[in-house]
Amino acid sequence: MVSNQDLIKAVFDDDVRRKNKWFFIADWENAKVVNLETATEVLCIKNIIWNNGVWKYGLWEDGTWYNGTWKYGTWRNGSWEKGTWENGYWANGTWKNGIWEDGTWNDGFWKNGIWNNGTWTYGTWHNGSWKKGAWKYGKIFDSKTKKYIESTVPPNECKWSLSYGK
Repeated sequence: MVSNQDLIKAVFDDDVRRKNKWFFIADWENAKVVNLETATEVLCIKNIIWNNGVWKYGLWEDGTWYNGTWKYGTWRNGSWEKGTWENGYWANGTWKNGIWEDGTWNDGFWKNGIWNNGTWTYGTWHNGSWKKGAWKYGKIFDSKTKKYIESTVPPNECKWSLSYGK
């Protein structure tokens, strides 16, 4: 496991800092990533397993998020298993459970979870609870036909599906 002390040690390692991005490959548990951005450097997490903790800012590339709170940053690929997304930019990836509070979803696969607010640009919605937000375009799973149907309205406004629009 990578502890907070290991993180601090790596951040100040001259060899890591010279590359303008910090990369960590590890299994993190109960970590807290806070205020590590500077004018030229961004924390970049690649290929890790995140078990719990708070992510405040940075770039996520690949890996699996099991639980915790995402405050802000950019998500690129990987699998979200559960947790709370407060804000940020989701470039692509797979969402399996959790609570989406706000932010921008660019593309990816959503399966279960609660969408409270934010902007959905494009992607595939399989199931879940859509409360409110801006839906631009996407594919929504129709439980009646068992097919994905392209839609310009969010899941809660789809009248063609038995699972939505009630």
